[in-house]
Amino acid sequence: VTRLFKSSKGASLEDSVLRILNENDTLKNENKQIKDLLVKLMEQEKMNIKAVATVRFNPFSQSGHGKQSFATAMLNGKGDGFVISTLSVRGETHVFMKDVEGGIGDKNLSEEENTALEKAKEKLYNAKT
Repeated sequence: VTRLFKSSKGASLEDSVLRILNENDTLKNENKQIKDLLVKLMEQEKMNIKAVATVRFNPFSQSGHGKQSFATAMLNGKGDGFVISTLSVRGETHVFMKDVEGGIGDKNLSEEENTALEKAKEKLYNAKT
């Protein structure tokens, strides 16, 4: 009977149970910290760029210079981001940037910018399903 209640190192059963309960509390606390960190990382991850789409175009088809201009939409996991576009004319390039929130772009998006945004949204929403 004494052997049942004492370990080979002389610790009592009560000491062993208390040690195990203490370790269990420590593991529960560490598990909660890991879960909290995971939730935080998942929220931060939504802010990363998830979808990019580019449309090349020639704003002046009669010029014969090819598709030197482009519109690129970049969206994060929440559908926020921007559309950046260039307009190349006679050796000059103009750059424009317009905000996107929740998948909805600036009301002044050009046809090409809208096309790039729609393609990026399609990639984003297809990746979620």
